[in-house]
Amino acid sequence: MKSVLFVLKENFTNMYRTISIVKYELKSDLRDTHLGYAWNILNPLIQLFTFWLVFGIGIRNNQSVGTISFLPWMIVGMTVWFFISPSITKGVGCVYNKRNILTKMKFPSSILPVTIVLQELFNHLVMMVIVLLILIYRGHQPNTYWLLILYYMFCAFCFCVSLNMITSVLNMITRDVKKLVLALIRMLLYLTPILWTLDSLLAYHPGLAIILKLNPLYYIVEGYRGAIFFHDAPWNHPAQTMYFWSVVLIMFFIGSMLMNKFRTKFIDML
Repeated sequence: MKSVLFVLKENFTNMYRTISIVKYELKSDLRDTHLGYAWNILNPLIQLFTFWLVFGIGIRNNQSVGTISFLPWMIVGMTVWFFISPSITKGVGCVYNKRNILTKMKFPSSILPVTIVLQELFNHLVMMVIVLLILIYRGHQPNTYWLLILYYMFCAFCFCVSLNMITSVLNMITRDVKKLVLALIRMLLYLTPILWTLDSLLAYHPGLAIILKLNPLYYIVEGYRGAIFFHDAPWNHPAQTMYFWSVVLIMFFIGSMLMNKFRTKFIDML
């Protein structure tokens, strides 16, 4: 518990520094471009146009998920994935990549996993606004359930931060962790119902479908879709909600202990 309180205190007392780092990183990514922040809109539009070409006109043009066309159903899932995937792959190296700062000054290392996820959250918010505008144009009426998107954003944020706290410390011990995370994240894309529906798997492999539900990303991705398309809410799935937050809290406790234990030893690990 001491480690958890230390990490929480370090993050809250350095909130201004965290926001400043996020702003700097966002600007540095666009520093050498002429269009600047316009790329935050252009990138999502290019990605969505690619999905429309491949899935809207191509291989699954006439298929649907219940009463929802496959294209918007899939786009919502991919939008969530484009937030979670880079948050995890960049987060694993967030401490190691700041080794120059850690060796020269006393720096609150536990804020680094948060800065990575906040950067991706900004891009996710831009892309999510574009997706919702497209859905409204296609006839999906906004409703109060859409507010639950903010809850599932918070779920994704907490999950990614907790996981990054663990992987970023382990990556300082051995760089093999980064290669392992990159390999697993590619596999997770196909183990999470983003490009396929769980109902199709239940008909043939019910046991495997239950196992795949243990993937915390399932709760987040299906939560977004449930709020947007099916008027569904987390309180309709108390067991899944309790399971998800139990996993996140366990990861946060482990990450906090690792951060607190190795924070004075990061320089020796370089």
